[in-house]
Amino acid sequence: MANKLCEMLQQVEGAGNVKVTVRLDTSTETQYAVNTSTGKKTTLEKDQAGGTRTLTEDTDTGQLVLVNRSGEQIPVLSREIAPSVAGVLVVAEGAANPRVKAELFRATQVALGIEPHKVIVMPRKGGE
Repeated sequence: MANKLCEMLQQVEGAGNVKVTVRLDTSTETQYAVNTSTGKKTTLEKDQAGGTRTLTEDTDTGQLVLVNRSGEQIPVLSREIAPSVAGVLVVAEGAANPRVKAELFRATQVALGIEPHKVIVMPRKGGE
């Protein structure tokens, strides 16, 4: 993610050499398909003294859905949730220029779809 963003930001006019660090808040979350079955059984019991008792039994079972690929059982992915970005640091040669800094800031925010408070753009020290 950081490499793709870095390549894109280097295309901004006046940006110069750019380095990007992306800190993720979470990791990728995967959810797999599951066959579920539920059941409910109710039993009414009467004793010799005339009392009654009701018993209820709930059952829930789930089984992972597997597909056979080349003789190997592989679980079926139903959903993958991308990690969320905690913050981004952009260091660019051209960030000393306020116009370039603003463009890098906005481009980073839009490219990652994140809030402004999660982005910081800093000028790069000369000669590095």
